[in-house]
Amino acid sequence: MPATVAVQSVFDAMTYMNEDGTVAPGLAVEWRATTPTTWEIKLRPNVGFHNGEQLTSEAIVRSVEYFNTLAGRQSVTGANLYQIVGARAIDDLTVELRLSAPDAVLPLHLTAWRVPAPQAWAERGEDGFVTAPVGSGPFRVTNWSDAKLEGARFDRGFRVPKVDRIEIMSIPDQSARLQALTSGGVDLAIALGPDDTEIVESAGGRMYTRLAPVVQYIGFLTVNDGPVAEARVRRALNYAVNRQAIVDGILGGHTRLVSQLAFSGAFGFNPELSPYPYDPEKAKTLLAEAGYPDGFDMVINIVPGRGANDIAVQQQIAQDLRAVGVNVRLKTNTQNSQLQALFFGKLEGDAFNMFTRGHDSLTEYRFRSCTGLATERAPYHCDPAILPKVKAAYATPDAVETTRLLQEIFAYEYENPPGIFLWQQVEFDGLGTRLSGYKPTADALNYRDLDIIE
Repeated sequence: MPATVAVQSVFDAMTYMNEDGTVAPGLAVEWRATTPTTWEIKLRPNVGFHNGEQLTSEAIVRSVEYFNTLAGRQSVTGANLYQIVGARAIDDLTVELRLSAPDAVLPLHLTAWRVPAPQAWAERGEDGFVTAPVGSGPFRVTNWSDAKLEGARFDRGFRVPKVDRIEIMSIPDQSARLQALTSGGVDLAIALGPDDTEIVESAGGRMYTRLAPVVQYIGFLTVNDGPVAEARVRRALNYAVNRQAIVDGILGGHTRLVSQLAFSGAFGFNPELSPYPYDPEKAKTLLAEAGYPDGFDMVINIVPGRGANDIAVQQQIAQDLRAVGVNVRLKTNTQNSQLQALFFGKLEGDAFNMFTRGHDSLTEYRFRSCTGLATERAPYHCDPAILPKVKAAYATPDAVETTRLLQEIFAYEYENPPGIFLWQQVEFDGLGTRLSGYKPTADALNYRDLDIIE
C-alpha cells in the first residue's frame, strides 16, 4: 500500500486539494497573509485527537517547534514546510505562522501538514509514532505492523467514517493484490493495471481509473558527470522514447503525456509547451553532435511498484533507448535504499525513476536543484542558469508573478531537460462487490464516504 493511504486514515491535513487545484479547508478553515512573511490560521473547532486531547493552537505550535529541529528538517513534512520557522498562539483556535521568506501559495503547502496529538508526540516521539500514531483522522489505530494497519472508527473528528473498522494491508505484488480482491479478501485494491479490468469485472467488481496529481519521469543524475550532464544527450533521450506507444499499449491509453515536470492544473503549468515527439533519428543525431555517435552505457535505477505495470514500462523505455545506441541496464532497488542514496548524494548511475507529487510545481526545485533550500538533501540536477528565476519565484509574495516565473523555468527546462518527461500517473483501483462511495479527490481517499453493502 502507498504509505499515504495509511497516513490519511489516521491523520487530518491542515488543508486539502479540490479536483480543480483550489485549496479546501481541513484542520485549517481560514487563512490570510498579514505580512509577506506571516500568516494567520484559523483552526476547525471541536476536533479531538484519538487519545482525548483537543485540537488547539498549541498542537500547531508544537509541530512547528519539531519542524525546526534537525530530525524535523529531515522528516518528509518538515522538509516540505521548511519555510515555517515559528508559530505563536493568538488564541485557542488561531495561530500565527512566521516564515523565513514569502510564500505566495502557503495554503497549498499546508496539504502536506498532518497534525499529531501534541502530548502523545511528546511522550512517544517519532519512533513511538511509527507503530502507535495518534492523530485526529477517521480511524484510531488499534494495531500497526509492517504489513497491516488495523483501525477503529473515530467519532470526534471532522471526517467521521461510516464503517466501524478498517484494515489496510501492504501487498507489494500486483497479482497478489488482484487475487485478494477477486477472492473477497479485500474490498479495495489500489495500483492494479489496465489488463486487470476484465478479471475484476468478471468477479463482480469494477475498476476505478483516475489521474493522480503526480508526474512520472526518469530523473537525470547530472551531478555524477556522466553523458547525461550534456543537454543534447538529455534531449536525445526524450526523443528516443515512444511514450505514446507505451501509454496506449501498456497503460491502456488512460493517461496523457507531459511536456514538463507539472501536469495541467498544477500551479505554474506552462500550457505553451507540447510533449516531445517520438523521433529516434533526431535522437541519434543529437547523440552524435554531443560526442556519442555510438551511444553509451547507461544505468537507470528503478524502484518497482511506482505505478501500473511499471516493470513493463521501464523495460520498454530501456528497449527504446537501446534502439538509438544507449545500452541501458536497469538496476532494481528498494524504495528506502534508493531514496536514502539519492538524498545523501550517493546514488550511482545515470538516472532513476521518479515522480513529482502534488499541485505545487515549485516545491520540487528544493530537492532536484542546487538552490541550497534543502540542506538536508543533496541535489541530483544542478543547473545554475535557472537558479536566479527559481530563487525569485520563491521570494515573491505574488502568486501571479510566481506562476510567470515558473512557466519561464519550464520553458527553459524543455530545452535543457532534467529528466525524460513521461506522463501523469494513472491509477487503477479495483473495487470489490461490497464497496460503495469510493471517489478520491486528488490524492486523498474519501474515507468518510466509504461504506460496505452486505
